[in-house]
Amino acid sequence: MKYLDKVYGPQEVRDKLALSIIKTKEMQRLKGVNQYGALKYITPWMTTTRFEHCLGVYSLLKRLGASREEQIAGLIHDIGHTAFSHVYDYVVGRLEEQDSNDEAQAGVVINSEIRTLLLKEGIDTNFILTHKNFLLLEKELPDLCADRIDYILRDGLNYGAIQRDDIPPVLNSLKTDGKMIFLDDPSQATKLSLLFMKMDEDYYRSAVQNAAYSLLGEAMRIALDKNIISNDDFFDTDDFIINKLMNSREKEVIKRIRLINPNLKVREDKTDYDFFVKARCRYITPLVLVGGAFKKISEIDRNLKKRIDIFKKEHARGRYIKIIWS
Repeated sequence: MKYLDKVYGPQEVRDKLALSIIKTKEMQRLKGVNQYGALKYITPWMTTTRFEHCLGVYSLLKRLGASREEQIAGLIHDIGHTAFSHVYDYVVGRLEEQDSNDEAQAGVVINSEIRTLLLKEGIDTNFILTHKNFLLLEKELPDLCADRIDYILRDGLNYGAIQRDDIPPVLNSLKTDGKMIFLDDPSQATKLSLLFMKMDEDYYRSAVQNAAYSLLGEAMRIALDKNIISNDDFFDTDDFIINKLMNSREKEVIKRIRLINPNLKVREDKTDYDFFVKARCRYITPLVLVGGAFKKISEIDRNLKKRIDIFKKEHARGRYIKIIWS
């Protein structure tokens, strides 16, 4: 399978197992799950899907020389994502953890053709589903990992926070010892860290983002309570679930969804607010190889450390969001 990736350029998948997994209905469903959840209606040019991101992580792991098993784990790492991605965390009250995908992944894989495909290749399903087995794919924040690298470069490029020419220097600086990803250029590590905070402040955790996710999450909770949708519906596509919501004729559901558009207006007000939101704090401190020793970039770049400290304090306050209803 040949395709053109926005981040990595021309790509080719030759592994027969990977190709078979890509063809499964579970992987194909991810083409209908937007990476940015409710924000797809605020910034309609942000069209990345979970499918595209999963292929990107697979490509990056291959580039880094990861094992075949880790490449496959990367390919299916987001297969448990529900429609509208992290909006589901707003529905079930997991904003700071944002781990609903991790909990659902095992169920999706075990109850699908993917498990059979893995067994045919002699690959243990539990091994593939255990994140601690794959140290290049997943790491706890604020460490660097393939998942984080792919989505920050992909999202930053789509949003306009970086340009295409900014990507090759980052990719060329990435190195691995098989257990961790590090950079050999401190300037690129600083750029990655600053990009993460910029995307978090301007997009992932903006007031409008919090409002859009809260509105859609509230609409979904109302719909669940009224049996308009079921939990199973979340494992379909964005379009499937939004059509059920909009065709429900439930005024409180429709009113909230209609507010989620490029003209959504909000303000932050601690004394008069509709939603208080404290989501996951996203920042990274990549490791850099300097003089034969590994150091976090925040230990090398003191200005960056100050910037991170300010960022963490601002995040800890959360956001008090007031919707300007119209």
